[in-house]
Amino acid sequence: MPSGSSDAALAICKNISTPAADDDSASPGCSSDAAAVAICKNTLTEDDDIAADESASPGCSSDAAAVAICKNTLTEGDDIAADDSASPGCSSDAAAVAICKNTFTGDDDPALWPKHLTDNECCLLVQRGPVQIKDRNYPKNHEGRRFSNHHFYLQMKNGEKIKRSWLVYSEKNDSVICFCCRLFGNRERDTLLSGDGFNNWKNLSAHLRQHETSAKHIANMDTWRNLFQKLQTNTAIDQVNQDLIAIEVNRWKEILRRLVAIVNHLAEHNLAFRGHSDRLFESGNGNFLGQVQLMAQFDPVMREHLRRIQTKQQSDTYLSKTIQNELISLVAKCTTDAIIERVKAAKYYAVIMDCTPDLSHNEQLSVVLRILNCELSKGVSIHEHFVGFLEALDTTGKGLCETFLTHLETLGLDLCNCRGQSYDNGSNMQGKKHGVQKRLLELNEKALCVPCGSHTLNLVVGDAAKSSVMSISFFGLLQRLYTLFSSSVNRWTILKEHLKNFTLKALSTTRWECRVEAVKAVRYQLPEIVKALTALKEYATEKRDADVVSTAESICKELQRWPFM
Repeated sequence: MPSGSSDAALAICKNISTPAADDDSASPGCSSDAAAVAICKNTLTEDDDIAADESASPGCSSDAAAVAICKNTLTEGDDIAADDSASPGCSSDAAAVAICKNTFTGDDDPALWPKHLTDNECCLLVQRGPVQIKDRNYPKNHEGRRFSNHHFYLQMKNGEKIKRSWLVYSEKNDSVICFCCRLFGNRERDTLLSGDGFNNWKNLSAHLRQHETSAKHIANMDTWRNLFQKLQTNTAIDQVNQDLIAIEVNRWKEILRRLVAIVNHLAEHNLAFRGHSDRLFESGNGNFLGQVQLMAQFDPVMREHLRRIQTKQQSDTYLSKTIQNELISLVAKCTTDAIIERVKAAKYYAVIMDCTPDLSHNEQLSVVLRILNCELSKGVSIHEHFVGFLEALDTTGKGLCETFLTHLETLGLDLCNCRGQSYDNGSNMQGKKHGVQKRLLELNEKALCVPCGSHTLNLVVGDAAKSSVMSISFFGLLQRLYTLFSSSVNRWTILKEHLKNFTLKALSTTRWECRVEAVKAVRYQLPEIVKALTALKEYATEKRDADVVSTAESICKELQRWPFM
């Protein structure tokens, strides 16, 4: 199977602590370039979702927003679950200020806000402002009606349109909500626009006109504008608290940037994250904590973070194993998304797949996408991108095809844009009636199958060698020679005393190309090998090992026969 350049996505996936992650045998050697990984370096951005780590928690989950973990900043809208060793479970109420345990996520959807907002939460939402996402398809209700973007504007009699900046659509509830009335109005006593939302689309226009002229709405609009201005000019009553929160937010931004940088470094170099201990400043606590300790020696931000942990001034560490797995997963997701963006930009792609069992005896299907990248500055280039290992519960052609199609749907790629397939020569992959290639051709006749040239050549050479008795005897003798010397340390020492350039190699059962090295050692050092066999025979005679004496003498005679030479 073809292999590409080294891809950190594979290294990232290998370090997640799952039963299958300890296996290296599942890697087929296919990978992508490091450019996709470079997108994930050193930074965090707004709307990120990092599940936090809690020592007593059985696990934490991350949301879709986690993909943004590799950008530049972490703001009030971020969702970071706090890490608390004393907590029995994982929470995801966080934003940048949630690290201080004072605020919430500040989600764009008002339906996800707490029922009763605190002052800090209101300040956070006012600073962000209402979010109107207009490029979406609104669902229809039972009457066949749905919300329309034209409701975001007030149509004047003279034809002028005024934007209703206060109107926000809730995707979760399929309703609209008044931003300022939701923050400053009475949720129970006021209209639906200040509560769970209004979704009577038939009467929406009339209800909006009535609401925006009401006294309560106008008062709430004034409160909103005044608070926004005070927050912008730093003249709010609780400005001291706001400044302290901002300082704490920036401190956690810097800490998380450093932790993500460490994750990227270890993943790109394919290094294990954890050791025998999960505690700081203990021997054998792994590479991740070791890098944190090293950074703290020179970096004031990380030094202060570890000082607070040691003096128990804070329980949120973001250093334990659950957080490490979360960060690895998020960086891997971001890398995959960057690869998919490349594939979508190229539009057409080919798929390369291969199956192999791992050390835990699970069949894993590796998937690689091959694209043609055309750039005016760089010209035409071919890239192969590894996009994941899939557990193959059913290794038949039907099962593997369904597994691949499910993964393709998860990646958001269209099978209609597939223009090629390449597999090994297994019947479940290349079968003309029930193989994967046949099933994909039935779904997309343009996805032509091209057998892997390396696999095909390997099979041809292997079958050709097996058809010759002389070839079988030749390679069988080389394997016997290697087995004889490698079975004992003393025998291998005798061999090394006589061979100075090349050492004996075992025959590869999968790659015939690797047998060249086994033949080379005998081809250029045949006299030395004969002398080593003679010395081994004398050594075995002293030890009275009849079996070794017989085998050494037999191989020595075979090596000196004319057909072998």
